[in-house]
Amino acid sequence: MSKIRLLVVDDSKLMRLSLVRIFGEHPQIEIIGEACDGVEAVEQVKRLRPQCVTMDVQMPRMNGIEAVKAIMAELPTPVVMFSTITEEGARSTLEALSAGAVDWLQKVGGKEIDTIADELTSKIIAAAASKPKRIQSTPDLAPPRSSKLSRANILDGVVCVGSSTGGPQTLETVLASLPANLPAAVIVAQHMPAVFTRQLADNLDAACQLEVKEAIDGETLKPGFIYIAPGGSNTEIDGDCRISLRPPGPEGKIFTPSVDVLLRSAARSFGRRVLANILTGLGQAGSAALKDIKSRGGAVFAQDEDSCIVYGMPRAAAETGQVDNVLGLGSIASAVTAHWC
Repeated sequence: MSKIRLLVVDDSKLMRLSLVRIFGEHPQIEIIGEACDGVEAVEQVKRLRPQCVTMDVQMPRMNGIEAVKAIMAELPTPVVMFSTITEEGARSTLEALSAGAVDWLQKVGGKEIDTIADELTSKIIAAAASKPKRIQSTPDLAPPRSSKLSRANILDGVVCVGSSTGGPQTLETVLASLPANLPAAVIVAQHMPAVFTRQLADNLDAACQLEVKEAIDGETLKPGFIYIAPGGSNTEIDGDCRISLRPPGPEGKIFTPSVDVLLRSAARSFGRRVLANILTGLGQAGSAALKDIKSRGGAVFAQDEDSCIVYGMPRAAAETGQVDNVLGLGSIASAVTAHWC
């Protein structure tokens, strides 16, 4: 088996040395080059043709976001951002993901980086197998804030969305196309830390006709709202249509908010009035709960392989035999709308 050709980009020489050591020790990864800023990164991508790139955000001459845009325009390549878990880091990372980056890694220093070595290498392996797509930004498509008041009065049901790697790009495309009068509430479980899900909600709110917000414990679901499940906890729906935030279970924080926990609670509370959507992502999140959805009369959609950045979660969902429709990225929103309207 050939090794994954990796380019490491960071303006810190010490960080580059740490990453080269960690990735270079893995039998499936080969370090083919290093770059200290975005200009060098773009040049190295064109010259070396790596299968994956790790990209720092803050760098001189050209930052990581600008470098991602240039790479995706000239030679689309899987890029994994390397950023801090801060509000500024979340904003920058989500901007890079919208520009075409596949995933992100937590930036830590010193000996702490060795504690997440397995997570780092597994993300690189997954990213290298992905199909990077640049979602073209379409400015001024978001409606004026006042138009978001055109909502349905009665909650007909709930749309549950599960996504992971490649999710932020895909969510923006799907959710921005949902109509303001959708008579269902939408709840999104995207694997991300808490500070990232808050920023994700803000970004999506600017792009969507529906109002988008991060879910709050005890809040009652309303039609015409999109609720982003907070990172670091699991989101459930109780019988009174209220949101409950719970501590993460044995799966740990890396897989929270849990798609399976959300789907099972929705099935219990809404029965046949649940529509589950499994979008791009690594692993099998959501698949275990699909039988709960179907046994109570709910419906399940899954994204198709061609439009997925990472065809892991939708593949696992399809293999359960519980999926009603397999849909391309451009068809998901219209299918959700047709289901409810």
